[in-house]
Amino acid sequence: MRRAFLIACCFCLLFNGPSFGGAVFSDREGFLRKYAGVEFKTFLYKISKGNREAFILGSIHVFNRDDYPLDERIENAFNSSKELVLEIDLEKHQAPSYLQDPRFTRLAEGRTLEETLSSADLSELKAEMKSVGLDIEEFYDYQPWILWQLIGLKKLEQQGFSTYDGIDNYFYRKAKARNLPVSGLETPEEREVLYRTLSESQDDLLAMSRNDFRMIDEYRLLLNFWKTGSSFGMYQYMNTGYNQSAASKRVYRALIIDRNVIMARRIAEMFARGDSFFIIIGAAHLPGDEGVLHLLKMKGFAVEQL
Repeated sequence: MRRAFLIACCFCLLFNGPSFGGAVFSDREGFLRKYAGVEFKTFLYKISKGNREAFILGSIHVFNRDDYPLDERIENAFNSSKELVLEIDLEKHQAPSYLQDPRFTRLAEGRTLEETLSSADLSELKAEMKSVGLDIEEFYDYQPWILWQLIGLKKLEQQGFSTYDGIDNYFYRKAKARNLPVSGLETPEEREVLYRTLSESQDDLLAMSRNDFRMIDEYRLLLNFWKTGSSFGMYQYMNTGYNQSAASKRVYRALIIDRNVIMARRIAEMFARGDSFFIIIGAAHLPGDEGVLHLLKMKGFAVEQL
């Protein structure tokens, strides 16, 4: 049970968390000064078309409870909304069975980590797992990239971060307390297709996950962009990392760009049945020419950052 729970959290980190793709910032403070929002806005946006409007909040899925309470502009927007919309409906997607599909999560039958990794890489993996309280013997048949993601998650937990305190889960609990309807932009079937697509890129995922693990210390920088509403800083941060290798570009397209198209289309379709939605999607999905906000503008929506 513990192993299954950790794997589920691991996927949250991969698909919704701080995927840096290898970004390295030697001048952290200089980067922050250059791109941090100077007006201290939020990552909350009001979108409107005709006489209908809704809110979109860029989420940090792995958050620290010490960073609550949130800005009152965010809380007020939620309180005025009639429906919570997440990337995927958490009620229908709590424990999808395909996350345990050996074609995606496990090594080929009969293959071992010793045969998959060099002795140096295996020693490093064992040492890092031990440093965060994980026994590699519990995960002997898992893909190495998953283990690096687990290490990153545990290191974030040691700093007080958790998926439980993530923005999505926070508002999901508030919505349930208010008896608000909850829906999702993506279907479980679409998520399964995504997982299966990525299962064909194990080497790419391993390269990205190892780099992600090394960039955990930069997570506070990412949060600074979120807290100051610096969408441009967030975009530059993510774009710098994901453009450093062919592997990270392929993963970025599957995880971010292709899904942006789906989510923007679903948001536009939602406006045909009503408004007053409070929509939460990962902050990395919002900025840039291929981001959800620009795609919505192309569909005739007005977008205002709050």
